[in-house]
Amino acid sequence: MSAEELDDFRSEVRAWLEDNCPESMRTPMTLDEVPSGGRFPSQNPDTDVWMRRAAERGFTLPNVPVEYGGAGLSAQQVKVLNQEMVRIGARPPLLGSGISLLVPTLLRFGTEEQKKQHIPLIARGEVLWCQGFSEPEAGSDLPSLRMSAVRDGSDFVLNGQKTWTSFATRADWMFVLVRTDPTARKREGISMLLVDMASPGLTVRPVRQINGDDEFCESFFDDVRVPVDNVLGELNDGWNVAKYLLRAEREDVRPWVEGTYSYPVVDLWQQAPRTEPELWLRLVNNELDRLGLDALMLRAAAAARSGDQRAERFASVVKVIHTEYQQERADLSVSLRGRDGLCWRGEGVAKSDLDLTRSWLTSRAFTIAGGSTEIQLNTISRQWLELPTS
Repeated sequence: MSAEELDDFRSEVRAWLEDNCPESMRTPMTLDEVPSGGRFPSQNPDTDVWMRRAAERGFTLPNVPVEYGGAGLSAQQVKVLNQEMVRIGARPPLLGSGISLLVPTLLRFGTEEQKKQHIPLIARGEVLWCQGFSEPEAGSDLPSLRMSAVRDGSDFVLNGQKTWTSFATRADWMFVLVRTDPTARKREGISMLLVDMASPGLTVRPVRQINGDDEFCESFFDDVRVPVDNVLGELNDGWNVAKYLLRAEREDVRPWVEGTYSYPVVDLWQQAPRTEPELWLRLVNNELDRLGLDALMLRAAAAARSGDQRAERFASVVKVIHTEYQQERADLSVSLRGRDGLCWRGEGVAKSDLDLTRSWLTSRAFTIAGGSTEIQLNTISRQWLELPTS
C-alpha cells in the first residue's frame, strides 16, 4: 500500500473514530468496564455501544478476514488504526480469551466450519470464552494433564477437573485440553476440544480471590459429551495446538496496541510529590522499562513477520518483563496515593481508590497467570541461552 493510500485510510479512520467512539470510551478503563462481551452488559452502557459499533466496522478483529467478521486490514492499516485510537485515548472495543487466544488458534488450526461458526460470534462480542488447561496436579507441568476423553460414537465423553478456568461462571464456551490416548507419551495423545458450557454434566465452582473477585473457577466434568467435530486441530496433536495458543497467551500481556503501551507513566508523574526523590527515581525507571518493553515487542513482531522460526522465544521474555513492569507500576500507584491507596471498604471511600487497591492486589497474580515466572525463566535458559537442564 502506498503512502498516499495509507494517508487516505488514516483520514477515513480518524473521521470514523470521531463519529463512533463515545467520549466516555476515551478515558481510562475501570475494572467494572472491561469489554468482554457475552451475556452480561457492562456497568457503563457506552462500553457495549463502542463494542457494537467497532464490530460492525470489523475493528474488534481488524486483521481477520471480512468473511469471519474482521476488517481484513493489512499490517500497515492495523498499525494506523492503533495509532489513531491511541491518539484519542480510545479503549480497546473488545477483550478476552476468545478474541486474543482462540481466534488466532482457530485461524491456524480450525476447519472452515469451525471458523465460520465461532469467529463471527467472537468478533461481535456475542459469546464469552474461557480456558480449560490447568488441573490440580497439572499446572506448570501442563502435559501431565489427566482429564480423559473417551470416544463413544460421534462424541467424546469427558471426565475430570480443570482449575483456574477464569470467567467460567460467565462463559458460553470453553477450549479444553484432554487426554484422548492414555497410552501415548506425555506430550502426545492430547487433543483440544471446544466445549459448550451448557453441556450436561459440566459444573463450575467460583474461587474467590484476594482482590474480592471470583473470576477464577474450578470446572468439573462428569460424563460430558462433546461432538468429535469439536476437535480443534488434529486428534492427539493437541499439544502443538496448545503451544501455539500459549504463545499467544504470553504475548497477550503486551499492549493491545503494538509498540505503544497503553499505560504511560506521565499520569503518575503528576501525582508524585516533589519532596520524595526515591519515588521519582522509581518513576523514571518504570518509564524506561515501558520504553524497553515497547522496543522488545517491535523486535518480536518484526521477527515473526520475517518468518524467523525462533520468534516464539520472545513470548517468555515478554511475559517476564511485562510482569515485572506491571507489578512495579501497581506498587507505584499505591505508594503515590498514600493511605488512600490501600482502601478496601468504608464510608466515603472513592471508587477510584477501591479500584486502585483491587488492581494492586490483582497484580500479585501476574507472576503465575499465563505461565509462572519460574517456568518462563527455565524456558529462556533453554531456548535463548541453551543452558543444560541440570
